[in-house]
Amino acid sequence: MGRLSFKLFRSYLRNRPLIWRVSSQVWSILVMTGGSLLVALASAEFTIPYRFIDGGIFGVAILTSYFFPVKPGLLVLLLNVPLLFWAYRELEKSFVVYTLYCTALFSFALDVLKELHLVQRLDDLLLVSLYGGVLKGVGGALVLWSGGSLAGLDILGSILRRRYGIEIGKGTFAVNLVIVSIASLYLGVERGMYTLVSMYVGALVMDGLLTGFSRKKLALVITSNPDVARGFVLYALRRGATVLEGRGAYT
Repeated sequence: MGRLSFKLFRSYLRNRPLIWRVSSQVWSILVMTGGSLLVALASAEFTIPYRFIDGGIFGVAILTSYFFPVKPGLLVLLLNVPLLFWAYRELEKSFVVYTLYCTALFSFALDVLKELHLVQRLDDLLLVSLYGGVLKGVGGALVLWSGGSLAGLDILGSILRRRYGIEIGKGTFAVNLVIVSIASLYLGVERGMYTLVSMYVGALVMDGLLTGFSRKKLALVITSNPDVARGFVLYALRRGATVLEGRGAYT
């Protein structure tokens, strides 16, 4: 009964394009908001307190905050400004606007959550790296799936995925590996290794979720009444359809 009601409600919205478009945008903003906050929570509770490293712009920001009295969230936002200008020229405008929103929210939430200490400190650094990686992977996937990004290497990853089909997580992991290797010289090899574990887990989770979100289903219907089947697909299911004529090879 609940599933039927949901389908009827969705059909009601789709019959009203303006309401459907607005509700879709609201849903996307809610999802990317949750994803941004999740990544900020993971960074504030499972990265910075343990002096772990990270990749991309965020890695540079937290590494700087370890040695200088600067807020990592604010520094992330400032370092991403040039990338956002570049993205505005190269990528879709809506993507850039969402990215600006997610980056600003992440930066603000990071500096706030870092002072709250919501999660009790753990002694097992492997568990810390796993928890942080999973949370960042889920949060990052939600942000990208809803049409935004957290700037930094996410912008580069989105371009690689759209143009060349390269998976975002694995594509950015290679670049992050170089950044973490250099940072390990200052913070120690142990911190660098746990950081790589966290980043690899996050990349696997992100790619797995994004691949699952992107899957599409194709149904091949063989019928002698194509008009009926076409009408059902187009108007009842509200999906696209292609009509092909064929005959058996042995007839």
